[in-house]
Amino acid sequence: MAEDEGRKKRLFRILLVFPYFIGILWTCLHPIASILTGELKCRGWFLDENAIEIRFSNQRPEGREISLPGKSTKLCDALPTNLTNLVCYTHGDSFELMMIQPKSGAIDPTDEAVVLVVPSPNRSDWSRSNFHSNLAKSMIGLADPSATPWLAKTLFLVSPIIDAPLEDTVSQFLDAYLGSKVVGSGTAPIPPKLSKAILRNLVVIEVEDKSVVSRARRNSNDKGKTDISVLPQGKRGTLPNMDLVTLVGMLFQKASFLSPQNYPQSTFLAHGYREQSNKAKTFLSSIAPQESSSSPKGKIKAWAKDMSNLALFAYTMAAGPYPPHWPALDRGIDSVSIQAKFQGSYWRDPTVETIQILENVIHALSNLHERLHHSFVLYLLPSPDKFVSHMEYFLPTVLVLLPLAVRAFGMIAIGDIELLHLTTIGTSVMITLISMALMLVSSVAVPNNNTQTHTWMLLVYSAALFVWKKRQSSSSLLEGEKQLKNLQFAACATAAYVFVPIAFAHAALVYVPALVLIPLLAFPGYPMTKGSMAKMLLIGLWILAAPPVLLVPRFFDSYTTFVRYGYIPLHVQLMLLLLG
Repeated sequence: MAEDEGRKKRLFRILLVFPYFIGILWTCLHPIASILTGELKCRGWFLDENAIEIRFSNQRPEGREISLPGKSTKLCDALPTNLTNLVCYTHGDSFELMMIQPKSGAIDPTDEAVVLVVPSPNRSDWSRSNFHSNLAKSMIGLADPSATPWLAKTLFLVSPIIDAPLEDTVSQFLDAYLGSKVVGSGTAPIPPKLSKAILRNLVVIEVEDKSVVSRARRNSNDKGKTDISVLPQGKRGTLPNMDLVTLVGMLFQKASFLSPQNYPQSTFLAHGYREQSNKAKTFLSSIAPQESSSSPKGKIKAWAKDMSNLALFAYTMAAGPYPPHWPALDRGIDSVSIQAKFQGSYWRDPTVETIQILENVIHALSNLHERLHHSFVLYLLPSPDKFVSHMEYFLPTVLVLLPLAVRAFGMIAIGDIELLHLTTIGTSVMITLISMALMLVSSVAVPNNNTQTHTWMLLVYSAALFVWKKRQSSSSLLEGEKQLKNLQFAACATAAYVFVPIAFAHAALVYVPALVLIPLLAFPGYPMTKGSMAKMLLIGLWILAAPPVLLVPRFFDSYTTFVRYGYIPLHVQLMLLLLG
């Protein structure tokens, strides 16, 4: 019997620790291996059985003989009025809307629509901005039915009237087109003749052009430097269909301004943390300079680069900043943001080539009937041309979370808990609800004020400790030990209840908090000897894991819903375990 009990406890300790570290190791393998498919590589471009057909149109914006008025302060001023299928509309002082309605196509042109959103030009002059003037010429060309017989969907171009954040422009357009999500907001609707089509895709494009076009021989110092970011992330873990990301990524990858031979300093990312990515790249280059990609150091360098970009992609999903297309994702519209920055000398005008890519995006989306389109909207991207599927990163996340279940139910299996102490578990639930209620009050009393929220946190911890000590004072020492074991059971069960459902749809949000809290909640056996080195170490780690130290504002800019109602109640229960 004793031997069986010893075997159970050894198995319990193994199951308590090993899955956690196996999950971390599996996560680290994402850039170089796909365990589920048995491939020693990260999976590449994603195209399903009803994939977007990617073709390249023959049109070239620089080859069109189209002229614009001398000064065009607004989008509508830059467009002709004699085209029957091109309409331009000014919506108050918010934004301008251009609509191109195809004459005919395989899809009913009033059925589906594609939206492009661009910022207003500097100095509010469409004719003087290289990007905006060529974009206006491109729109005029797309409105010619004889030149674009493939255009099968309504095309919208949206631009703010004044220089405003594109996130606000997207929200204002969607409120006017679809109706505001806030009752009584007073947003004026777009005329019905302009709002018949279903919005299927929305692409936000921001271009910062400091390039110089030169045919002269270039040396290594004046070669162009291109920074392209294809950003699919939205709030609350939302992502567009991966076909849209694949389409945009494949088209940009073929662009001459991203050629590694001609422009070796260029970057192509799937997140907005360009500076951090460049710092990681510089650090890796200093460790392994000019290593062959087939050498061991070269492979490690490539893995570390993709791993850092994967972490930054996941960090963007969890904490932002979110690209300006996120209001469209909130309404179920597949959307993506593109940020392009050009500086230095180029053989070909990069802004013109960018507009050609946008035409090809429109061309490809016109070939796609959304009613027949399969959706794949859960993924992580180490780079725009590689992806990690949902199950590939969900399973290691489950392994990281597994110690919670092992500790909770293992204590019952090995006899640490003979009977559940319902009074203790009820007290734990009450403390959790009190913590959540106080954080709810703080979100109303001091919204978006981190300093004052820190003060409210002290009230949360004080109230929880008071309730728990009051409960313990009526118990004997032996019953107090049983209470702590039951409290650990309740804390692990609550953590699993919080983390696992979120991990199904938004693993990036729970991964780091889980890495921090699980070793503190599940690995030790409570109660611990008072004054022991292990307990002092855990108290130090508990302080480091406190939201003001670990999460806000280092990981999250403010106290988000997850921090207020998920992380803080668990951190409070950990405090009770350590101080009990």
